[in-house]
Amino acid sequence: ETIARVIAGAFAKMALKHFGVSVNAGLVGVGEVMAEIDTWNPPFLPPLYAPKGIWEEMMRERIEEARREGDSVGSIVECRIDGVPTGLGEPAFEKLDAVLAHAMFSLGAVKGFEIGSGFSSSSKKGSENNDKIRMNSDKPLFETNNAGGILGGISNGDRIVFKTYFKPTPSISFPQETISDEKKDIDLKAILEGLLYVVGEEGLSTEQILAVLEIDENECLRYLDEIKAKYEDIHTGIELAFYGNKYKLVSKEFVLPYAQKLFHNYKIETLSPAALETLAIVAYKQPVTRAEIEELRGVGCEVILRRLLTRGYLKEAGRSTAPGRPILYEVTDELLDSFGLSSLAELPELPVYQENTTLFDDQDI
Repeated sequence: ETIARVIAGAFAKMALKHFGVSVNAGLVGVGEVMAEIDTWNPPFLPPLYAPKGIWEEMMRERIEEARREGDSVGSIVECRIDGVPTGLGEPAFEKLDAVLAHAMFSLGAVKGFEIGSGFSSSSKKGSENNDKIRMNSDKPLFETNNAGGILGGISNGDRIVFKTYFKPTPSISFPQETISDEKKDIDLKAILEGLLYVVGEEGLSTEQILAVLEIDENECLRYLDEIKAKYEDIHTGIELAFYGNKYKLVSKEFVLPYAQKLFHNYKIETLSPAALETLAIVAYKQPVTRAEIEELRGVGCEVILRRLLTRGYLKEAGRSTAPGRPILYEVTDELLDSFGLSSLAELPELPVYQENTTLFDDQDI
C-alpha cells in the first residue's frame, strides 16, 4: 500500500506542476513539541521532513527520549497547496475539504484532520474567524486564511492548508495487559517469565513461546529483551541465558561460590533419581560427555551436571576429540567416599542382555 501511494503521489505532483499547483508537506509536531507557524521553509529533508532549525532538533530529541523510555509519541503533519484554482469541489456531497479528509483518514494511524484554523475555530467568534478580503492589483486578496483555502466546500483561490494528526505507535516496550479466552486480565510478559521458571533446565525455544502465547516473533523478542534487562540489575542473582537454541533462567556467576558452600555444608543425604541416573552413567562410562549422558537418559541434564559439579561428586576431565570438543566428566573421590567405595572396580557388574532370536522354546510350540 505504501509504495503504491508514494509512486502515485510522485506522478500526481509532476502532473499538478504543469497546472501551476505545488504541494508541500512537513512534520510540524511531535508529542508536545510544536513548530511555530513562521518556520515553514520547504523543501524538507529526511529523516524527519520537518522545518529546518531548532524545531527539527527538538522533535528529534523528543523521539529519542520516547525511544529510550521504550515508549512512542504521536505527530502532526501539515500540508500546504499553492496555485489551486477557484471553484474546485461541490457545496454538498463532494466538498473539497471532505474529499481531502477522506484521503487523509485512509492513511494508517490517522486520528484527526483539520483545515485552516480547524479545531481552534470552535472557540472563536464569527468576527474573529471570518477572513477579511481586500483588493490587490485588481484581484481579491484574503488578509487571513482561517478557512484554509476552502469555503462552502469549494476552493476560494487561496492557499489550502490542513493538518493531519497521527496517533503514537502502539508497539511499545512497556508491559501491556490483555485478556485470555476466559476474559481474565493477563500480562503476557509475566506469563512468559513464569513459563521459563517452570521448565527449568529444559528451557524454551522461540517456536515454543510463539505457539503457547500466540504472539508474533517481534513481540516475543521484545518480551525476552525486557525480561533479560530486568535481571541484568546487579542486585539480582538470576539472568536470562540463551544457549542450545533455548532461553533459560539461570543463576549468575557470582552465586557459584555460595552455592558450593551451601552444598558442602548442607549435603542432602539422598539424591534425586535423575541425579543418581546421571552419576551411574558417568561412573560406568567415564570419561563421558554431556551429550552421551543425555542420549542414554533421553532428557537434558545440564542443570543436574552443574549441581553435581557444585557438590563435588563430578569433575571435568578434559575435552573430547569429537566435533566441538565437548567437556568430559568423571566421578570424584568424594563420591566414592560418600558411597563407601574405594574404587570404581567395586561397582556391581551390569547385567548383560542378549537379544533372543526366537520367541518360543521348542517345547512351547
